[in-house]
Amino acid sequence: MPAWTATAKGLTASALVAAASLWATSASATLIGDEVGCTATFDIPTLVCSPSAAIVGAGSEFGLGESISSVAIDIDVGAETIAFTALDDIDFFVGDALSFSSLNWTDDPSGILSGVTLTAFAGVTGLEQGDISFGPDSITIDLALTDWSPGATATLSLETTDGSATVIPLPASAPLLLFTLAAAYVAKRRSSPGVSARAPA
Repeated sequence: MPAWTATAKGLTASALVAAASLWATSASATLIGDEVGCTATFDIPTLVCSPSAAIVGAGSEFGLGESISSVAIDIDVGAETIAFTALDDIDFFVGDALSFSSLNWTDDPSGILSGVTLTAFAGVTGLEQGDISFGPDSITIDLALTDWSPGATATLSLETTDGSATVIPLPASAPLLLFTLAAAYVAKRRSSPGVSARAPA
């Protein structure tokens, strides 16, 4: 076997193994079954997030309002999302914020929060990606000067990474590169003349 063929074959195999291991580490995590905390920081009007902690499951976990019976925004924590639905018209002022804590992934104890993205919103003005900050297991949303009309919605998508090891994200072009290398190897192998065995003397 020519040296370049052995090298290409080795590189292709190594690349495929590396890609498989990277894909395995990017498996999605879930908050279902975790007890998450919710804290509101407001001056006027005095709003609270109730209850202050809830176990993530089906339906809404929290309500943001003057009391548990007067909810202005419904909050549903999902496996990898936090969804908000305004039930009433509400405007926020400078200093108003909402925080979530103890975001622990039930299927990956070493998982930590690595990204929070405002993926969708409608009927909300003033809310931007820059209003969201996060730590390994917490999120804070700066609601200052945001206006929510009845029926307004917003969704945060949460991303995690394995906290016990450094995970290098797989570039989007990597699968195409691996396929190209494999195809080139197969094409070269097919076009190479066969090697005939010598008869023993």
